[in-house]
Amino acid sequence: HKSQGSEYPIVLLPCVREYSNMLTRRLIYTAVTRASKALILIGEPEAFAKGVATQDKQP
Repeated sequence: HKSQGSEYPIVLLPCVREYSNMLTRRLIYTAVTRASKALILIGEPEAFAKGVATQDKQP
């Protein structure tokens, strides 16, 4: 996909319970490693914590 391997100065990661099933450790890692200057987390700390604790399901 187009942004694979790319960095961005600022990455915004929304962390909300409504979409917590999509928020996984891999997605959070990707957001952190893509941010070259700032990572902005917006939302609920509980949703972020759940995302960190969630492993991707293996196919």
